[in-house]
Amino acid sequence: MKKIFSILLLLLFVCASQFVQAQGWKNPMTLPGLENRSLGDPYIMKYRGYYYLYVSAGDRNIYCWRSKDLMEWSSSYICCTDETTAVAYAPEVIYWNGKFYMCTSPRGGGHYMLTSDSPMGPFVHRTGNLGRDIDGSMFVDDDGSWYFYHANNGGIRGCTMPTHLSYGNDVDLGCCMSGQWTEGPCMFKRNGLYYLLYTGNHVWTNGYRIDYAVSNGGPLTGFRPQSDQNPILIDTETPTHKALGHGTAFVGPDLDTYFFCYHNLQDNKARRLLNFERIAWNGDKLMMTGPTDWEQDKPLVATNDYFERTAIGPSWTIADDGGSWAIAEEDHLCQTATEGTHTAIFNPCSYGSYTAEFTLKAVEGDGSCGALFSRQDAENYCEALINVAEKTFVVSAYTEGTLQSTESYSLPADFNPACWHSIRVEKNGTTARVYIDGMRKAQLTISETAGQIGYVTHSCAADFGYIAISPYVDGSGILDVSLPVPGIIASSLCVEKNDEVTPASMTFSSVGTTMYMKCETGSVLKYNVNIQRDNVYNIGLRYRATKVMHFRVLIDGEPVADNVELPIARTARVFTIKDVPMPAGRHQLTFEAVDGAMYIYEYNIKRGVKNPHVMSDDFENGFSSEWGYKEGNWSIVDGKLESTGKYGKMLMGGYDDIHLTDYTVECDISYPNGQMNAGLLIRATNASTGGADDNPVLGTDFLQGYFFLAGSTSVALGKQNYSWQTLASASKTVSTDETHHMKVEVEGANIRCYLDDMEKPLINYTDTKPFITGRAGLRAHDSSVRFDNFVVTPMVKEETGIAPVLYEGNASVSAAPRYYNLNGQMLSPGDNLPHGIYIVRSKSGTRKVVR
Repeated sequence: MKKIFSILLLLLFVCASQFVQAQGWKNPMTLPGLENRSLGDPYIMKYRGYYYLYVSAGDRNIYCWRSKDLMEWSSSYICCTDETTAVAYAPEVIYWNGKFYMCTSPRGGGHYMLTSDSPMGPFVHRTGNLGRDIDGSMFVDDDGSWYFYHANNGGIRGCTMPTHLSYGNDVDLGCCMSGQWTEGPCMFKRNGLYYLLYTGNHVWTNGYRIDYAVSNGGPLTGFRPQSDQNPILIDTETPTHKALGHGTAFVGPDLDTYFFCYHNLQDNKARRLLNFERIAWNGDKLMMTGPTDWEQDKPLVATNDYFERTAIGPSWTIADDGGSWAIAEEDHLCQTATEGTHTAIFNPCSYGSYTAEFTLKAVEGDGSCGALFSRQDAENYCEALINVAEKTFVVSAYTEGTLQSTESYSLPADFNPACWHSIRVEKNGTTARVYIDGMRKAQLTISETAGQIGYVTHSCAADFGYIAISPYVDGSGILDVSLPVPGIIASSLCVEKNDEVTPASMTFSSVGTTMYMKCETGSVLKYNVNIQRDNVYNIGLRYRATKVMHFRVLIDGEPVADNVELPIARTARVFTIKDVPMPAGRHQLTFEAVDGAMYIYEYNIKRGVKNPHVMSDDFENGFSSEWGYKEGNWSIVDGKLESTGKYGKMLMGGYDDIHLTDYTVECDISYPNGQMNAGLLIRATNASTGGADDNPVLGTDFLQGYFFLAGSTSVALGKQNYSWQTLASASKTVSTDETHHMKVEVEGANIRCYLDDMEKPLINYTDTKPFITGRAGLRAHDSSVRFDNFVVTPMVKEETGIAPVLYEGNASVSAAPRYYNLNGQMLSPGDNLPHGIYIVRSKSGTRKVVR
């Protein structure tokens, strides 16, 4: 009895400990064996519980690595030395019926198909050059049809694959970035929707970035680029983490959370390094949690068994039906009896909602073999079986020993039961979805009761490999890790909410659904976050409210922004909570509704600027040292700045000034050559050149921010998101023979634009989904103009004389005290409080009267 109790205790400990967090990863990364080499275009596939990683390494060989958990990688293997693959670009591999198929485009000169019997090679070419540019990628749909995707100057192309070694006719998928070269396609399917991630525009530019599109019409049609979100991964400003792109989306070792691996470019452009980010799901909406360059939580790992031992051990129970079960070659579990039904049950965990994976192959006999799932006891269980004789996939459910439902599904004509296959079960409540070899085949309704998993044979001998079970399903695994800040966090990703919060859904991109939160007075939403560094942050809260309401923000239970007033928003808009102090590391971020009701969609959290200061340049003594970014040819002529190259951008402020939020920017502007497509940049981030040679012409629209300019008869305000969108314009006669004074005030979501008359704005525009931070600067597009007397003046809150309370343990980060008037009414610390007498309640609860 004592021994049994000890075993049970051990199993419980193992089950619980699978999901304990330890140290994590930090981007960018190198890999064992090629620490000093470039690691471009990373691709990851999973086979029998191992992840295999392939890269563009730049020499004659193709290398791969393998890992169980994405943290500990093997040393590099040379998986291909085939003469056709010298300087192989973007090798990608899929497994099918005992063979591994690789596509790659050596030196970008068209594609070859190679095969191997092992994911670690050797891969040997099986075709000649099949063309199709570069960056080939393969996808298998639920019916077993194969598809091929590749890069093109006009956008991503796709085609059917008539055989596993040939390509059909190309289709333009309508996914092109900035009208230029677009590459690095990655296709996957989730909940019936097709997701295509792709990269642009040139690998050697800092503006290399990721967009995505979604379709419900099939793998070759109906794709909608998500312009409201794109780009979903970009950073041109972090010195060691620029030019992010070309990678793979895949499911992590918790069996539920999607990851995206990609490369970044080092400053000298000599090396590309490996990076990972998690993908969060808000319903069907894909939300990249990066980019990150600080330590992230280690990937969660499902409870699993790789059978790398000699004895079956206590993790398994062989059912009373017996059979001949053993572990073979320290590699897999085998059942060798060819008659009768035989069951092995994986003991460690039993869940009501879960994801499980199984690997198996038939060895002898014409019966069936497969996965046992949601097993409560010998009479209540489900099976997902390969019927060896008929080469079909059969999914059945039993209740009290009686067959409740069974369905048989056809498999591809070349399906071979004697090869390794994978089965996957996703069970959420009473709904179970069942896959084989990545193909979704079945959906059934079964009991909510927790159950175990295992393996089963019916008149068949079989081998069984890697098995795993996780309590996560449908994206829930993301809730057990800390979400990175800065970043965009969906309101639905809260780890805790009270009864005053009601989840609701809305249409996403006309093809799916996404979630938001309905909040009443007293609502509490809590999020686990991983904050990059001690600093102030700006929170862009996207919401809707029919009445004025108030809320507060807390870190670890202590207010950092109190009694914040939200104005009425009858349609969704963004309100920026400015200069919220946050300490570095893992913390709990809480939003509480003090009064009123609202609908919360998401939080866009950006780093702020602790000590904003006035910056200027009159160009009398050369360029000011305050300029932090410059592209194109600029000269100082007669004490004025001239865009001599006609194309270019300049931004004022260094790295710590990147995320200015509210300010005024102004300058003098003149048009000596009659060309007028130039003006002020506002809240500009992620600026970049284009092309291979840092071309300012190709990169003229490569930034995120706002642009104010004048023409001969009008002025205009536009939004630049690696494209151009006119937001507002106004009539105004502007002479090219005069010098004009241009000014923009940006405050919250409101932008006010002036020309000559500094009292009355020509444009007064409120953006419903604004860029909330960014530097000010200058831009010229095919125009030679002159600028002078450039000044950026931050909007600073009026001092109240009330000193902030330092956040405990972080002397550089302040926590907002609570302010009360003499009537005991709480006031917002963001208000411009008039001079008077106030009561201040500190973090420790101490009260003080201040004047």
